[in-house]
Amino acid sequence: MTVNVVTYARISIDRDERSESPERQVALCQQRIEQEGWHALGQPYVDRDESAYKSRRPRPSLERMFAAIEAGGVDVVIFWKLDRLTRNRSEEH
Repeated sequence: MTVNVVTYARISIDRDERSESPERQVALCQQRIEQEGWHALGQPYVDRDESAYKSRRPRPSLERMFAAIEAGGVDVVIFWKLDRLTRNRSEEH
């Protein structure tokens, strides 16, 4: 059975592309996808310089990812750290 996966990465302030950079987050997620033998769907969803602390500020890639999930075909969402995905998330999804 094929497991279809999308990747989400976010960084609030990207000053110097250090250990928590979206590129590093995506690379670590890609390693896991390969280890599990999952199928990555499309490009990773990345929000750069998008704070989740400010609840009224939109996260465009996150919203596109949720639209893709709602459209169907996504079995798993993979992310580096839980707070990259869920902090101050509206109750819509």
